[in-house]
Amino acid sequence: MAVDQLVPVGQPWSLRPPAPLGRGVVIDLGGAIPAGWAHAPRVRIGVDQVADPAPVLSILRGVAADGVGPVIEIAKPARVVLSRFHAPDQPGRLHPWEVSIGPPCGLEALWNAIWSNALDLRPDQFGWWALERALQLGARLPSDAEIAGHEPLGDVCTPTGRWCWLDGGVPRLIIVEGAHVLPAVSLEHGSLEPPRHVQSPAVLSTTQRAAVQERSGAVRVIAPAGSGKTRVLTERARHLIDVWRLPPSAITLLAFNRRARNELVDRTRDLPGLQIRTLNSIALAIVNGTEPFAERDDQRRTIAEPRARAIMASVLGSHPVSGSDGASSARRGGTLVVFFNGRQAS
Repeated sequence: MAVDQLVPVGQPWSLRPPAPLGRGVVIDLGGAIPAGWAHAPRVRIGVDQVADPAPVLSILRGVAADGVGPVIEIAKPARVVLSRFHAPDQPGRLHPWEVSIGPPCGLEALWNAIWSNALDLRPDQFGWWALERALQLGARLPSDAEIAGHEPLGDVCTPTGRWCWLDGGVPRLIIVEGAHVLPAVSLEHGSLEPPRHVQSPAVLSTTQRAAVQERSGAVRVIAPAGSGKTRVLTERARHLIDVWRLPPSAITLLAFNRRARNELVDRTRDLPGLQIRTLNSIALAIVNGTEPFAERDDQRRTIAEPRARAIMASVLGSHPVSGSDGASSARRGGTLVVFFNGRQAS
């Protein structure tokens, strides 16, 4: 059931959530601005912004980082172009293999920056994916009596009776006094369990603990060999599951090779469901649509080196793989790699 069939217009979305959530609203160009966003920054998106998304993307990311919910006004011509990256049955939608590193990716990033953490209040598009997902999982909206009696302590009430605000932004741990906040990644993986505000019980150094308990989703750790990076990685995963309450299916640990992967598996046997993959494994899982990645109809498989050699031989034909023609071959990491005058084929 669509959200507009479940939620009376203006209730409870006329209530602006706590500032740290940075939730915005999307309206038509020149449309009415809800009272809760009367003093919010306004971002207008027209054909010029669609043609060159970088500047407006920078603005939207900036206000999101500052926890400011903007009013996003979209002109109709811009809506038509952006819709190609959303509706599966939209005529002219790009296929995955048609999306390059150029403007299409910029437009897809723009679409995400607009609607991931903003209520769509346009008359013909009324809704928000996060609220719809929460309702599908069994949460309920505030009743008329609850709205009339006092300001609700969240967007929804979970089946366990917890009031929760919904956060459609990037992965992060937001603490709002007296309320719970459900991050987008939990909703995406079917969980209504709000985070706990506790410390990691692991024995860690000051710098290790800072990395493990960082409240933003992205953490970059630069450290020499033997400094405990693997421990930080596994304890970070444990912290995300035990404290952030993220489902294990939402987390993937990446290892360079099978040996490193096996070490991660040994250290996280108490975290069933955690994804631990090598770089090659996750690439193949994405291509084949293996859980938890989006399902795909076609399947790919890796090939052994003898088969790779046979394919290369069929491509090269009678040309030698080494000699005076400028081509040479080398084995690197168990893979046959062929170089042609500085250009590499593998």
